[in-house]
Amino acid sequence: FLVGTKKASLHEDPETQNILARKKFKEIFRLLKSTLHCNILVKEAFAVENSKEARSDSDEELQNLQLEIVKEMDKFKEEIPLDYLKFEKLVTQLLKNDDVYI
Repeated sequence: FLVGTKKASLHEDPETQNILARKKFKEIFRLLKSTLHCNILVKEAFAVENSKEARSDSDEELQNLQLEIVKEMDKFKEEIPLDYLKFEKLVTQLLKNDDVYI
């Protein structure tokens, strides 16, 4: 899954937040399409609000994400998929280098 956080920072209007999030996810998936890691991502994206101030217990997107995680858990034979650990290591290295990627 691709999960974007701090959705409320995109715009004040919730509908505009959703539109902007979809545009950003579309661009991210386009960029990831040519990487080795494109095959390990579930092709679904969720924009959620994770700050305490703006988070809502009725956040549909967060509830949908939770449901999808439960559905996907049966597919994993490893506790943490090895491909994910490799991906996480790559992202950590990029962040250490102060590289900016979308």
